[in-house]
Amino acid sequence: MSEAIQKRWHELLAERDFAKNHSGKVVLTFRFNSDGSVTDMRVEENEVTEILALLCQRAVLDLAPFAPWPNDMRRTVGADFRNVKYSFHFK
Repeated sequence: MSEAIQKRWHELLAERDFAKNHSGKVVLTFRFNSDGSVTDMRVEENEVTEILALLCQRAVLDLAPFAPWPNDMRRTVGADFRNVKYSFHFK
């Protein structure tokens, strides 16, 4: 999941050349559900522009839904969701 999000984020940035002169980070939180869906997304921290924060959200949401969790993952997590904190760093 992480590699796919990073790849999509880099694609979105390259399409628009938005991050050229920015540095800082965006931190998103969201609920990753066992059916592969992503819900309850929030921007927890934004040190760049609102547009760049929206691109970070798109990098996740464009890929959703992800594959449903295997039964072993559900047992390991012990719930039908996992709260995720994901950071994007601009240099």
